[in-house]
Amino acid sequence: MERETTNIQVELISTESIGPQAMHLAPEGTTEVVSSYTHGIIRTQLGVFALCSEGVGSDSPITDENRYPIDLYANGERDGTRYIGMVPIATANLTQANLEGLLTGEMVELGLFIRAHNSRLETNFRSWVRAITLASPRN
Repeated sequence: MERETTNIQVELISTESIGPQAMHLAPEGTTEVVSSYTHGIIRTQLGVFALCSEGVGSDSPITDENRYPIDLYANGERDGTRYIGMVPIATANLTQANLEGLLTGEMVELGLFIRAHNSRLETNFRSWVRAITLASPRN
């Protein structure tokens, strides 16, 4: 099924600078600490909302008190075998200012940003369309 195109733009953020800050928490053999998802923000009249490429995110605007969590995973090599972290070793809890400091300048339409794979992702996409439409009333 093809998704409808929306006028909702997601501003992409880069998490590359966050992972290295958690490297001291990683197990031996870790070569990188990363987020497993792409993240972005959507600006509305009610504030800035954040979400990942799975369509999971904040149900209210990001503020100093209501921070956006980004889980970080340790990837590396042990005994000649490469591994990918399955459990987060840390969580970065970011404010709106933190998120804005990570913006890449790239924007992507919401339907292209949220992965398309199964009914859960479609439900997440439709939930965001509904939520952002309500948060951005027309004058």
